[in-house]
Amino acid sequence: MNSVLLVEDNELNRMVIEDLFDYDDVPATLVSVASGEEALDAARRNKPILVLMDLELPGLSGLETMRHLKNEPETRDVPVWAFSAHAMKGDAAQALSAGFDDYVTKPIDTKQFAQRLREFLDGVLQKETSSCANR
Repeated sequence: MNSVLLVEDNELNRMVIEDLFDYDDVPATLVSVASGEEALDAARRNKPILVLMDLELPGLSGLETMRHLKNEPETRDVPVWAFSAHAMKGDAAQALSAGFDDYVTKPIDTKQFAQRLREFLDGVLQKETSSCANR
């Protein structure tokens, strides 16, 4: 099964996302880590199809971690969604211009976010299926 990497240092936020994967039929395995350094190691080991990245992390920030992921051949094509409690006008545009593939504001609406994840993952699975059929 495909994996999604969650990089979140707040235990409560991590638990919300973990519950979402456990109970809302999200078709992927969730791998959770609490720091940017752990994220780099986990991404190399697990080859996720998506990374959900908190921006405010201890040590290596979410932005720095995303840049490392985008510079490594094994992970450069993996979409990275920024997770942030910052909801001011322009925050999302700033994150997207920095290289993130999407922007999610915390706290999340769990039903809406689960649907968004399912749609993304269904799209990835359809691409994989069609590329295998074309071989």
